[in-house]
Amino acid sequence: MITHFHPPPKRDRDSKKREHPDSDLIATLRRKKRPACSSNATNDPTPPFHFNSNKDSEDNDNDTGNMKGNYDHVVKLVSTTPMKSKPSHSNSKDNLGKLLDQIRNEREEYAKLQVMEKFRVDRAVADIAKPRNNAMVLFTTDVAHRVTQRLESTLLASDNNNDEYAHLAKWTRQDNHEKETPMYPWISAFFGFVSREIGLAHRAPCTTTRGRSRINSPLSLLPFEKTNINPDCSDDYTRTDILLRANRRDADGDGNAQNLAAKPNYKDVVAVIEAKHLTSEEAQAFAQFIIYSRNLYANQHNRRFVWGFTVCGSHVRACVLTSDNIFASAIMDVNKHKSQQEFVSLLVNMSYCAEDQHQLGYDPTIRLDDRGNIDKIDVYDEDADRIVPYKIVAMTAIDTRCFGRHMRCYLCKSAAASAQPDGSNSSADDGYIVIKSAWAYSTRCAKDRSEEAESENARRNEALLMRRIAKGLEGIASVDGKYAKLIHGGTVRFEKGGGGATEGDNADTAFGAVFSSGSKEEQLPEFRIHQRLAMTPWCRPLQNVANVDQLIVAVADVMEAHTAIFKEYRILHWDISLNNMMFRGLDDGSVGGILIDFDCAKVMEGGSWETRPDRTGTYPYMSINNLEAASLVKRTQLDDWELLIYITS
Repeated sequence: MITHFHPPPKRDRDSKKREHPDSDLIATLRRKKRPACSSNATNDPTPPFHFNSNKDSEDNDNDTGNMKGNYDHVVKLVSTTPMKSKPSHSNSKDNLGKLLDQIRNEREEYAKLQVMEKFRVDRAVADIAKPRNNAMVLFTTDVAHRVTQRLESTLLASDNNNDEYAHLAKWTRQDNHEKETPMYPWISAFFGFVSREIGLAHRAPCTTTRGRSRINSPLSLLPFEKTNINPDCSDDYTRTDILLRANRRDADGDGNAQNLAAKPNYKDVVAVIEAKHLTSEEAQAFAQFIIYSRNLYANQHNRRFVWGFTVCGSHVRACVLTSDNIFASAIMDVNKHKSQQEFVSLLVNMSYCAEDQHQLGYDPTIRLDDRGNIDKIDVYDEDADRIVPYKIVAMTAIDTRCFGRHMRCYLCKSAAASAQPDGSNSSADDGYIVIKSAWAYSTRCAKDRSEEAESENARRNEALLMRRIAKGLEGIASVDGKYAKLIHGGTVRFEKGGGGATEGDNADTAFGAVFSSGSKEEQLPEFRIHQRLAMTPWCRPLQNVANVDQLIVAVADVMEAHTAIFKEYRILHWDISLNNMMFRGLDDGSVGGILIDFDCAKVMEGGSWETRPDRTGTYPYMSINNLEAASLVKRTQLDDWELLIYITS
């Protein structure tokens, strides 16, 4: 769903309640009761997964969490969750518990469906974290070899009586285990051992490359001290098994780096680990990975994709959650020496992503302040071929779904400004702009560079369409200020692999190893580009209008802009919804509506009315024709107008 935020007046800054992040998802699941609509066009066979309906009591407690002693948090969660008013039950603890159970159950069912549809096994997943230059490849290979040797010698030593050896031996000596919880210290000990040995190997003389002193110290990937716990900044009571954070080491790569925080906080998590005691429980592990990941996206506003590990008995898979798929590596069996080498090599490569953290899923064009909050953001100006920095004032909207565009909107000023808006009236010349960042779908897959595909992308590229709209409607006073105007923007660009050269951020460059590993007979994953647009004016969600009169005025302005855009350039918006109709306060005290988000728009050239099975709009606001046969019925301008019935009713 898309959760909207806006900067409220200073006098009332802390009094606004935040909408529950899953309210739209829950409402949609209740109303539709039909398979989720997806843009994923892959034809992979359904993975041979079976979800066990009966879990033992330990797993149930681990997956849902214990609600005792946390009544205040439950009240806060439910108070921000849309539900029918029942005065006689509003303060019932049993009712609150049932609602939480319902939310968890719906999330679990959703996650299971996504696993069945979007799961893909690819041996190249581990290569996503692989260094981009040959010198670093040689160096990390040497470090991984040293760590693997130390692990092997430690496990072979018969006189080891310490706890670390006992934990390592228990996990790496059998396939399945009787219970899940005892596995947590074993897994944590393995990660701790590898992290310490990486630091020691970093300081040791290297025989494969020169200039070790010029290589940055590796990160220390350590589990949080507490396991099987509900982390801070979580919006539910789902317990996580093990969470990893990345600690900075000193200049010498000291291997004794310790975890600074005992209790996990989703803002600090670099990867999630889901454990199951049986090798047959992989499907449940992947579903839990999806549930945890949505909290990472909600709390880390510089996340591009999410890393994770599933540990089922002795079987380990590295997982990457992207906008369209769950990519999983081949099974690494920690009972086998070769698999141990592969696992250690992956952890070494991830540890040396200290400077290239985009390989860990972070966005280097969004910089944090000393407290870990988002501070500045870069926008690439394609017209002028330059990077424009901005100061982030507030987060205005965030898409917390695990799959899709991962859209985020930021209220910003120029990098030199830091004043806060008062939240009252906002005009186009108040100095504030909105920056939208999203992974936009593209028709061009990794191996399709044809002229036809490029032409199709030009017809549906949001930045190009917005430039075309602004140029065509310039000087038309009747629609001025009634649609979002592009200042500059395009594909996000940043340096990858050193050398100063920049690359566009897209699915090919982010997950190139996975894309290039597909055979000709195999359908490649969906291709997306990471776009960032700086727009004006700053506006607010339509739900915040003061009365019905303002609602009517705002909707009329939006549809006037919609009609003008279609009349002038035959551009059909395709996604008229409550999320894309905004308003702003004008200088005379009235309000005006603004049409935003042209991500689904397309040029209807030659009067052709095309079907769009890959992109159908916002599900609850689709027209009846498109709901009944989304891939067959041709979309017209009347479909966009029909959506007003659902928005205003």
